[in-house]
Amino acid sequence: MSEALGRWLAALGAWALPALGVSAAIEYVFPPFPGDTITLLGAVTVVSGQLHPVSVLLAVTLGGAVGMAADWHLGAWAGRRLAARDDAGRSVWGLTHERMGRFEASYRRWGVLLIVANRFLPGVRALFFVAAGAAGISLPLVLALGALSGLLWNGLVLAIGYSLGANLGAIEAFFSEYTSLTWGLLLAGAAAAASGWAFRRWRRLRREGRAGSAPF
Repeated sequence: MSEALGRWLAALGAWALPALGVSAAIEYVFPPFPGDTITLLGAVTVVSGQLHPVSVLLAVTLGGAVGMAADWHLGAWAGRRLAARDDAGRSVWGLTHERMGRFEASYRRWGVLLIVANRFLPGVRALFFVAAGAAGISLPLVLALGALSGLLWNGLVLAIGYSLGANLGAIEAFFSEYTSLTWGLLLAGAAAAASGWAFRRWRRLRREGRAGSAPF
C-alpha cells in the first residue's frame, strides 16, 4: 500500500502539496484513512528533493486544521442537538443538562491539554475536537492549539525522514513501534481509570448501604 501511495504522490507533481493537505484533513474526519502514512511519504519526497520541507510542513498542518475545524463543528452541532432534546424532556444516552454541564466544565479545564497532545495520540485525536465543540471551547483557541500540536508532530516526522533518508520502510517501522507503544499506554490508562471509577462507585454504594441499614 505504501508503495502504491508513493507512486501516486510522485505522479501528482505540482499537485502533491494540495494532496498532502487534503489527506491530512481527511484523516481527522475519517480516522482509518492513512494520513500519517501519506505524511511520511511527504517526508520521503523532501529527502529526495522533490518538495521543500517548509512547504510540506505547512501543507499537512493547514490540512489538519481544516479537519480539526470540521470535527469541532460536528461536536458543536451534536451539543446543540443534545441540549434541545433535553429542553424537550427527552434524554439522549442518559445525558442531562447537569451531566453535560459537568462534562463541559471538566473538558474546558483539561481538554486543552488533550488538544495540544492530539497529534501524538493516534486513532483518537479526532474525538478531542468533537468534544471541544460539544463543550463550547472557542474554535480559534482549538485551532491554535491543534495547529501547534500539528507543527510539532509534522516537524518530528520530517526530521526523522531526514535522519533515516529515503528509506520509507525504516520510517514506517519506527512509527509503527511508536503507535503500538502509544496504544498500549492509552489502553493501560483507560483500564486504570475504569478500575478507579469502579472502586469509587463500589465504596460509595457500600457507604450508602451501611447508612441505609443503620438503626433509627
